[in-house]
Amino acid sequence: MLLDTWIDEVEEQLKENIAYQGMLEKISKYEEQVQTMGLAKEKRKTIDAYVTEVSERWILYAESFISGRYAENLRTTESVIRTDKMGKHD
Repeated sequence: MLLDTWIDEVEEQLKENIAYQGMLEKISKYEEQVQTMGLAKEKRKTIDAYVTEVSERWILYAESFISGRYAENLRTTESVIRTDKMGKHD
């Protein structure tokens, strides 16, 4: 439920994003092309599984990058706080 709300909020924010709109247009175009290829259901499922896994890999890259940056920023903040506290006690 909370994820659905978050997704709705993000979708609302992205409505104005030109790059996002371009992506939606491309997705729609490619989806239509795949549908008109007349591929067997098994082949469409294989393509879908492949695209899903590639997307999941990129999501993991992004999550790792974000969590790494978050951890780095947290360490920096903690270091600044420790330094600030040490300076106040001298």
